[in-house]
Amino acid sequence: MKELISPIADHIAAKEDVCVATIMVCGGSTPRGPGTAMVIGRNACIAGTIGGGILEAETIRAAQAVLAQKKSTLKHFTLNKNDFNSLDMICGGWVEIFIQFVDATSPENIRLIAEMKQHLEKNRPFHLITPIQDPMNGQQTREKWFLSVTGNGEKNPLTAEYGLDPYLANHRSYQVIESKTQRFIVQMITPGYCVYVFGGGHVGLKVYELAKFIGLRVVVIDDRPEFADPDRFPRADGVMVHSDYDRLFKELPLDRGSMIVIVTRGHRHDAEVLEHSLQTDAGYIGMIGSRKKIPAIYEGLKKQGFADKDFMRVKAPIGLPIRAETPEEIAVSIIAEIIREKAALQNA
Repeated sequence: MKELISPIADHIAAKEDVCVATIMVCGGSTPRGPGTAMVIGRNACIAGTIGGGILEAETIRAAQAVLAQKKSTLKHFTLNKNDFNSLDMICGGWVEIFIQFVDATSPENIRLIAEMKQHLEKNRPFHLITPIQDPMNGQQTREKWFLSVTGNGEKNPLTAEYGLDPYLANHRSYQVIESKTQRFIVQMITPGYCVYVFGGGHVGLKVYELAKFIGLRVVVIDDRPEFADPDRFPRADGVMVHSDYDRLFKELPLDRGSMIVIVTRGHRHDAEVLEHSLQTDAGYIGMIGSRKKIPAIYEGLKKQGFADKDFMRVKAPIGLPIRAETPEEIAVSIIAEIIREKAALQNA
């Protein structure tokens, strides 16, 4: 959903109403999972995808009716060609899609989008909470979406009013919650996963390229100016020349969305970065190295008070075991492992 905030803002700025179509729940085999969303404007202008094919085409068609009627709706599709009312697809599953009408002239929508952009700019996570207007349920009470925090970062009292606070505390990226007499789609929006690449050498360069390719933020750190050169990493979100790791780790905003890749130029630097990494909440810590080097680093850190349970967080040797040899292949294995761990964090 985070990627759709900007397209929604663009439509609102142009005073063009849009729809947000979200896969609310699904069963069986489906093209995309719950929480997948797309933005649909008039003339089928879209951003994002819910899987393509007939399902997406029918959703776009339904969205045009929502735009005309200015009223959100909940649609149920079966993806089995044997069903009379199906979409003639062979996936064999079913999907409920909530098509939300977003009024571009609504002052509340304008304010809400501005607040979402403000939270992202300030690296402040929040929950986007969307009431589900189910035509089969006459008890729905609220229609307008809202955030779990206000524009100044304070807790929104509406989350307590609707009994949502216990659900927000588990930090799941997507939930459908039934609270009192109303259902809500609750999506956690974070500023984005960031890969911190410690080491700007051959492997670090390729990791940076692939991480940007899949849409991750990337910060590259190296103690050598010629390897921590912005011209070498033109699309990086940050390039830093640093060797004082004590000070650096106090400054970096590391959290569960941080992915630390340790590919420095030597064992000493690897060990020092790992030591500090283990004291953070980083969602991924991976370290390059041979099966002989890694135990040696662990033994050294044990003397500083670390235990075997601490090292269970570390992916070492880094990357999925695909027999990678070249910097490009190693980077593929690292990014594949990050994708896997990111998915696990989102569904934890």
